[in-house]
Amino acid sequence: MDPKELQKRLMAGFIVELGEHVESMNLALLAMEKVPTPEEAPGHVDALFRVAHTMKSAARAVGLGALEAAAHRMEGVIARVRAGTLDRSTDLFE
Repeated sequence: MDPKELQKRLMAGFIVELGEHVESMNLALLAMEKVPTPEEAPGHVDALFRVAHTMKSAARAVGLGALEAAAHRMEGVIARVRAGTLDRSTDLFE
């Protein structure tokens, strides 16, 4: 297969998956907002981390460095929430 065609197909698949990942993140964030502490929703925090990690890897695979970097930063924020070193505020969820 022509490398340009392969890149085009990878990008098309990435875009579809990206929409699904964003939807998953939104659902997890909405669920987390309803509980007072991360300890009450560890599954949501873990799900957010997995999605951010998957997005980072997928962005790298299709050459989207800016999105890869953003997903990496999201991982860092989520890791801090998981560790309890970052307060969950309305601003954080926004």
